[in-house]
Amino acid sequence: VERLTKTMYDEALKLIETIEHKGGALSAIEEGWQQQEIHLSAYQYLNEVEQQKRNIVGVNYGVMDELEGIPVMKTDATLGQRQTERLNELKKNRESSSVAHALSKIDMAAKDGTNLFPFVIEAVRARATLGEIMGVLKDEFGTYTAPSGF
Repeated sequence: VERLTKTMYDEALKLIETIEHKGGALSAIEEGWQQQEIHLSAYQYLNEVEQQKRNIVGVNYGVMDELEGIPVMKTDATLGQRQTERLNELKKNRESSSVAHALSKIDMAAKDGTNLFPFVIEAVRARATLGEIMGVLKDEFGTYTAPSGF
């Protein structure tokens, strides 16, 4: 156990030193290094499974000869239509000026770095939709795209 603990400690220390050498965690993320390490680790893991160096019950070890049929879940075809109708009803019956005011408060808070949480709560209470709230935030902050590492 001590040897395994020491090995794990040494490997962790190497990773920490690599991250520090890259200028810290944020720099390592921005250059895609951490994502690349995750991809490489996943690739090694899957290779071990495929080469049966790592056994996973039900995947490459202890697999049943017969596959049991899993019933396919069927959804009501009108579900989307009903949800759209409910959303339209919500928008029709709410106080539009309260929603607009609450959304503008979120926009102002996002611009000046104020805590957004109270304003989001206010918008939800005014019956703003998640899409409307996220639209305001997306306009201010954009859409984050993680570096791929490749």
